[in-house]
Amino acid sequence: MRFPRDFTHALIFYTAGVLVQQVVPGHVPCAEQYGLWERLVPGIKPHLDEHWLPYLRGEGTFGEAVGDLMVALSGA
Repeated sequence: MRFPRDFTHALIFYTAGVLVQQVVPGHVPCAEQYGLWERLVPGIKPHLDEHWLPYLRGEGTFGEAVGDLMVALSGA
């Protein structure tokens, strides 16, 4: 299985953006503001929304979120 290039950066940008939004209402994450999702890792954000965001909200476990992301990103 091969992860998208810059996957770890995307995960960090996504996580930081979501967590800052939780404490700063109206915050627009840098990745969205500057179009990094399209330029850095096109097509990955929907997978993060579906599999990683629930984990960040306290739903499910880290292992489930990572496993689901791996399956989704592998195209399986």
